Amino acid sequence: MKQPSIRTLGRDIELGTRHYRDRFFDALAATPYVRRALYRSISRSGKLVFCRFNDHDIVVDPDDLVGRTLIEHGNFDRERTEAVARRANALGSGRVVIEIGANIGSQTVYFLTTGHFDSAVCLEPDPANVRMLETNLHLNRLDGRVTLLPVGAGDRSGVLHLRRDAGNSGGSTLRSERVVDNVATDILVPVITIDSLVENGTVDPDTVGLLWIDAEGFEEEIFAGCRILIERKVPIAFEFSTAFYNTEKTGRIVDLIFAHYTDVSIVDDTGFRPVTRAEMMRLTRQVDIFCSR
Repeated sequence: MKQPSIRTLGRDIELGTRHYRDRFFDALAATPYVRRALYRSISRSGKLVFCRFNDHDIVVDPDDLVGRTLIEHGNFDRERTEAVARRANALGSGRVVIEIGANIGSQTVYFLTTGHFDSAVCLEPDPANVRMLETNLHLNRLDGRVTLLPVGAGDRSGVLHLRRDAGNSGGSTLRSERVVDNVATDILVPVITIDSLVENGTVDPDTVGLLWIDAEGFEEEIFAGCRILIERKVPIAFEFSTAFYNTEKTGRIVDLIFAHYTDVSIVDDTGFRPVTRAEMMRLTRQVDIFCSR
């Protein structure tokens, strides 16, 4: 039998060494601590991460909670987002979604690439998020289906302080009180009302099928500037957390919801669980709420 040459033997040893080296580093990179360190290193270098999934692409900052979640889990709360979209679609209200707090566009992409909605009106006040959102819309060829407004939503038009959450772009808020431990920077951003978008023709209320709100405690102000859609009973999905409100504010939000909607549910991993006004007032944890006629 022909013996391997020194050159062939050396090549085989080198390939074997590379194989076990790569397996070692893959295993090392799979550990949470090393993975987080790698993400921080990439982010500090000013680089972003391009992620390709089955039906869409997305660019993320690996040092941000939203970005890390997308990298590690392959989605950002997609299952719940699509459950809400299907529920809204079943009501036949309209094929446009208004997304307040669109962040970098993960939910926007889910809404549109899966066919739940034909178009979207996205409001996002953080300029850094807007740049990422524009990129992700372009990557997925959704530019022409989205009206992107670099603003926040509130109870009146003007300028407010946006308090950016360190390490979590989705945690930024227009709430007046400052959460000192989490605030990274504080910038002034323009704010408008959803009613003004209806009045100037940007939004046709007859076509809106869902109002999606991710505003970190600024919900009451948004509702106050969104009377036209609420009075028309357009379906709403929003985060409800008494940690952001005092008792009086909680009561006002709950009263507004139950004054206009008859079907109010908590959305969780098990689906939609109807909730009464009294039960909602007693909630002490953050939940996702879906409201319809």
